Amino acid sequence: MKRLLYITVVILASIYASQAQTIVSLTGPIGGNHYLKDLDGVRANFVGTWRYSSGNKEFILHIYNWDMKSQGNWWGQGEYWRDALVGNYIYKENGVEIINTTPYLTDLNNITNAPFWGITRDGIELYWRSSGIVDYGAQSVNGNCETYNVHYNVGMQILNYGNGNPLVAKMILTGKNKIIINHPCATPEPPSTFPEVLQLVKISNTPPPLN
Repeated sequence: MKRLLYITVVILASIYASQAQTIVSLTGPIGGNHYLKDLDGVRANFVGTWRYSSGNKEFILHIYNWDMKSQGNWWGQGEYWRDALVGNYIYKENGVEIINTTPYLTDLNNITNAPFWGITRDGIELYWRSSGIVDYGAQSVNGNCETYNVHYNVGMQILNYGNGNPLVAKMILTGKNKIIINHPCATPEPPSTFPEVLQLVKISNTPPPLN
């Protein structure tokens, strides 16, 4: 009986071990059941409040840590996760609020429609393919005749890392959605409501608290 119990425990332990997450740094290898964790705190450079101001335009971006974001299935090997970044923004012209996305991001544990999201491995750049922003001021119509808010890919690079304070970053937006050619409903993607190239200055290392 004891031997049977021992064998059962060993088998269960082996099954658990095979299913357990492999925790690696953000620069580590990606694989099924891997968790790319920010062990070195590289996201800290981005977390906080950033501001762009030019003429009558002002853009405020709040960035938060987003822990253990699911990245889906890795080539059939199982789900994997990554520590990422998430945020919301406010856009003004002539001091008048044009877009305020703070109601869309109120809880880091229950994110459904993130206005801004990003992936960094080195703490200096956000990568195009894994980062984006929703322009809640620009709408288009897709091939299913559905109106949607336009999404853009985001590339963001800190320009003066290690050379000055406050940090300065350049953020560039590029079109993400594709038009379905010759479809009667599809409409051209409109230009972004806010500028598509923004030079942001970090004005605080602490973003506003979420509800």
